[in-house]
Amino acid sequence: MAQWFYSNDGGTQYGPVSLEDLQQLIQNGGLNSSSLVWKEGEPQWVYASTVDELFPSNAGDAAATPQYSNTPQYSNTPQYSNTPQYSSTPQYASASASTYPSSAYGSANATQTAVKPVSMWDWFWLLVLFNIPVVGIILIVMFAFSSDNQNIQNYCRAMLLWAGVFLGIVILFVIIAAIIGTNS
Repeated sequence: MAQWFYSNDGGTQYGPVSLEDLQQLIQNGGLNSSSLVWKEGEPQWVYASTVDELFPSNAGDAAATPQYSNTPQYSNTPQYSNTPQYSSTPQYASASASTYPSSAYGSANATQTAVKPVSMWDWFWLLVLFNIPVVGIILIVMFAFSSDNQNIQNYCRAMLLWAGVFLGIVILFVIIAAIIGTNS
């Protein structure tokens, strides 16, 4: 049985899924005729509307086939190749059952979302800013609760957690020192 991959936004690729899962996605509205699909053995990604098994009335329209090369033209533009690419650490977010096939990852309430990795230079400048005494604390609190990037948000939340642990230890030592100081 051929394994299928699909993309609704031209960037995030999902799969492998079966043909039946793709047909279910079409019925539930999670996949449409302008979505891109690819299966093992095919030379390129095509619009779902050109696949006879998915949209029988629109199949064979060669003009509707997207032309993606294996050579990137722009560094920030997602490129399609014969093998779908995945990050080494997939991120999952909740979604309705109609947006993702139930058999793909074992749960009808999970979908794969893309998380843009933070570059080395972004981390460098963030760490420089975080080490400025008052500005750093404000930025860590701000990024912990309002960052668009999940990686930065998790890092700042971990920093706040460690700060709380260290503050608790300092308070404990102050209380112990006060007790010992009053007894002597």
